[in-house]
Amino acid sequence: MIERTKENIRKYEAQRYQAAGRSIQWLFTQDTWFEWWEQTGKWHQRGPFRNQYVMARFNDSGPYAPWNVKCITCTENIREHMVGQTKSLGCVRSAETRQRMSAALKDKPFTPQHLANVVAAQKLRWQNYRAARIGHLERVPNDTSCISRMVFGKDTLDTESAGLAALRAMREH
Repeated sequence: MIERTKENIRKYEAQRYQAAGRSIQWLFTQDTWFEWWEQTGKWHQRGPFRNQYVMARFNDSGPYAPWNVKCITCTENIREHMVGQTKSLGCVRSAETRQRMSAALKDKPFTPQHLANVVAAQKLRWQNYRAARIGHLERVPNDTSCISRMVFGKDTLDTESAGLAALRAMREH
């Protein structure tokens, strides 16, 4: 039997909170959630990493409820989610475009400024992806407040100015 310690109850609360943050209905009570994990026999192997077990919804749809979830590895869950998808974080690229991008980056060193631009662009794409998943119709506005400071070795680089060029270039395309 799974003990109802503060730590274990926090795990229940964390999963419930994450579901709410993704606008997914949560129909588990603490008791039914603990019973479900106990029945799977995977409580000590659960977690967000490869070959650890997660609670996954069938077809990634519907509420988190005892009748709509299964216990699979994190790797299997990601694989199921990606089936049939041709995009990564909302960005679709043809094979030709990927080849051109690869050729353009060949033998180029990654400077701190370039890395800052990449990080800023990834953050913006991730925000837009999350906004689309949650159901917001509009994209993240021209707000660079998510860009903070990054440290590269001994040098500190202000990515707010370094990332602006990358954000503007992304919006133009």
